[in-house]
Amino acid sequence: MKFSLLSLMPLLLIFFSCQKTMQPIPKPIEGVWKVVTIHTLTPQRKFTNTNPQPGLFIFTGDYYSMVWMPRTVKLPD
Repeated sequence: MKFSLLSLMPLLLIFFSCQKTMQPIPKPIEGVWKVVTIHTLTPQRKFTNTNPQPGLFIFTGDYYSMVWMPRTVKLPD
């Protein structure tokens, strides 16, 4: 039994030392995304706005938030 434990020690040390340095891989959608183009699809037509008003999409592991304006012209104050 002592022999098998001693032979496993290097493997266990490598495993636990790697666990500290490994970071979880984020999901591709997680993060903050700036709105740069808006594609609108309807049964009647397709429209692309390449100069949208400022907007952000925020995705975390459990939550999301969206702030954007689909118009092409800035609204008055």
